Amino acid sequence: MIIADHHLNLLADIGGTNARFALYTSDKGIHDEQTLSCKEYPTLELAIEDYCRRKNAEPLRACIAIATPVVNDFIQMTNHHWGFSVNALQHHFAWQKLVVLNDFEALAMSLPHLSEKELITIGPTLRAEPGVKAVIGPGTGLGVASLMRSSSRWHALAGEGGHVSYAVQNDREFALLKVLQTRFNGYVSAERVASGPGLVNIYEGLAKVDGVTVSPLTPAEITERAHNGDRRCLEVMEIFLRALASTAGNVALTVGARGGVYIGGGIVPRLGSLFDAEAFRRNFENKGRFSSYLKSIPVWMIDSPHPAFVGAVHALQLG
Repeated sequence: MIIADHHLNLLADIGGTNARFALYTSDKGIHDEQTLSCKEYPTLELAIEDYCRRKNAEPLRACIAIATPVVNDFIQMTNHHWGFSVNALQHHFAWQKLVVLNDFEALAMSLPHLSEKELITIGPTLRAEPGVKAVIGPGTGLGVASLMRSSSRWHALAGEGGHVSYAVQNDREFALLKVLQTRFNGYVSAERVASGPGLVNIYEGLAKVDGVTVSPLTPAEITERAHNGDRRCLEVMEIFLRALASTAGNVALTVGARGGVYIGGGIVPRLGSLFDAEAFRRNFENKGRFSSYLKSIPVWMIDSPHPAFVGAVHALQLG
């Protein structure tokens, strides 16, 4: 339930590439969404100021969901150079209240409020049991969070599950892992493969494995070439999706996500025909003795423009 709130609130969903903003009041709901490029602004403060100036808005409160651990007063982004003090930011804008949380913590808080129209079933239609829900999603990084229910409300649990070890599934991926270990000082996380930059890492890593020279490509270019049937880029997509599915299965086992696993982030919904739901489900369930445990867990793809804003509204009212 959303509490009546007639004050103007700023909502922000800050990733490593884009800063998404919106305004919220209980009578108008979430409105005036706009996406700004992080690289165009030296600081988060300047991005907020520009958005508020464009919308002629003077919010009294704010909730910022950001792609990095939120532990202390000073927040330093993992995949971008922005850093800020929570207290200083609130003082700078004279906000009555500021809530800062991990971006996937906000996404997790949105899960109970998403409609069936905003969810695409991956694999068989299964009934979610009461219990923990998990969300994972690739973007500039790989976000992970979970959600559990108490007697009175849902509680989101932030984590950094995208930085667990990348688990290879075959000899080809083992060869890729060896290349990436050299590139990343010995440690390769799931995020180094199952993310936008991960597509580039796979593409360039496979070229090194094969001893061939390739032209530099962006994640968007790799995706486009895969759509056009490029064999190397199709292999990149297969490895990317296998890593994502396997990591999602690991998350489900770790938190006991009997309430379902949700795939978020901006990449997967845009893959279209490149996304093989049957293969994804097979790799999600491929956990040896515990494959049967995962077979009963539903998996959905989130197909909603800005679900983190929904979670941010609830975080602002609970925080």
